[in-house]
Amino acid sequence: MDFATAPAITAALQARLTDGAYGYEAPSAAYFTTVAEWLATQHQARPALDWLMFAGGVMPALAALIRQLTAPGDQILVQAPVYNMFFSTIAANGRRAVSADLRYTAGQYAIDWPALAAQLAAPATTMMLLCSPHNPIGRVWSRSELTRIAALCAQCEVQLVADEIHADLVWRGAPHVPLHAVTDTGISLISPSKTFNLAGLHSATVIVPEPTRRAQVRRALAIAQVDEPTVLAVPGTIAAYSQGGLWLAALNQQLRTNWTEVIAFLAANLPRCTWFRPPRLT
Repeated sequence: MDFATAPAITAALQARLTDGAYGYEAPSAAYFTTVAEWLATQHQARPALDWLMFAGGVMPALAALIRQLTAPGDQILVQAPVYNMFFSTIAANGRRAVSADLRYTAGQYAIDWPALAAQLAAPATTMMLLCSPHNPIGRVWSRSELTRIAALCAQCEVQLVADEIHADLVWRGAPHVPLHAVTDTGISLISPSKTFNLAGLHSATVIVPEPTRRAQVRRALAIAQVDEPTVLAVPGTIAAYSQGGLWLAALNQQLRTNWTEVIAFLAANLPRCTWFRPPRLT
């Protein structure tokens, strides 16, 4: 985004650079504790510390999971319209993307449950990539929707992987529900990158409650060599999640103001233009 990151994050990065030694790094205990505390404070869903693994970015981690947890030629399910990198990453790793398209009716997007169930039941479908909250339509999936998706995946023996990178950029009235709060069979990925304008730090956390699946994920990240942080990833993430709450609240208020101004401009100047208004946005 166009906003400079929180001053506390900049200060933490500058302090780390004064060390003058920039060798190999490892995620500290403080890193995982801070991530868990952030999830508890912001989303009321504290994970166990042993569920958490570091990854060098959400998309590198997703690519690693695709390569190690599915086979060449497998189908990976998405819900279009969705983030374009899902399609390119699936294809680049020799798998096929299939979509249970979201339905657009009366100005709202919704899950097409019969289409989703049918695609999940296809023998070639072995993984579902869930965008939660959904990019680009802005839908924040409810607890009941997430529970139903997880149940369908479990019934069809399809691995459910959730990209939750936009979880913190949710306005009041539509709370984000982390996947690990509704099922212990899924894999979810979070990052401070979108929230705090830190994509260049390549920092993400993978959350896997189930022990056997967690061991598989840990191996996948190690094989892909995306399980070690850069020199600034750990201090940047700790500063963001421990000191960035007030900054984030101000950011979300500014984004809400920007959204309102854009809609007012469209209504006044481009009356034939339509836009999607996410449900529960008040």
